[in-house]
Amino acid sequence: MLTICRTIFLDVDDVPHQDRMRISLMENARPWVAGAKVGDAIEEIGIQRLFMYHIPEGMAFLVDQKDADTPDRAVRRMRKYLAYSPFLPTFMTVSGVSADEKKLESLAAARGKMSIILVPFLSSELMERQLGELLLARRALLAKRCGLQGITCPAPFVRIASAMKIKGELPVEFVIIATGTRSLDVSLHNHAVRVTPEKALRDGATHVVIGREVTKASNPLKVLEELAMRCSAARSAAMI
Repeated sequence: MLTICRTIFLDVDDVPHQDRMRISLMENARPWVAGAKVGDAIEEIGIQRLFMYHIPEGMAFLVDQKDADTPDRAVRRMRKYLAYSPFLPTFMTVSGVSADEKKLESLAAARGKMSIILVPFLSSELMERQLGELLLARRALLAKRCGLQGITCPAPFVRIASAMKIKGELPVEFVIIATGTRSLDVSLHNHAVRVTPEKALRDGATHVVIGREVTKASNPLKVLEELAMRCSAARSAAMI
């Protein structure tokens, strides 16, 4: 029997703006996911309610708020989260665009048990694939130098970060969170290239972010269970 490798962060910002629906989906999704990706939803639901009352023990959060994407803002947000959840496994993103190394180092030093994940570039920076690969490699090394725990990574570029881990340029425990994956039967939406969640994991991602594919489905939990099984098989194969 396949053991479930919890690799999925379920993006609940895509759930219709009803707190009860978000909370219910996160609670029922727990056997299949690593945690929930929360951006705007975290303020709408309320940090205290989200962290302390409604989420099963062990549910991780990937906090990705656009108004906390600079190191200074991220420090203020991080202190707020840690006050509510000092022992909750939580990841928080910070922008790597024009980032000051000293500020990133300060953020890493104040993180407590929280993992700080660098967003290496904005989609607007990607004029061509070669530039994307260069930026990814450069900012992954920046994350390592500053003591951050990982990066987000557009799915087509996961192989670059994974190769850096294999070559010893990044630590083995370095987190690679793949974004923008799409299963074969799902619309590309605004993505130019299709990379399935399974392929991203086989390429070396440690986690994948999945949103509309599940949250817009007529039976979200059934779709999530099937995805989790496929992702577990892919992650297990990548680790052999």
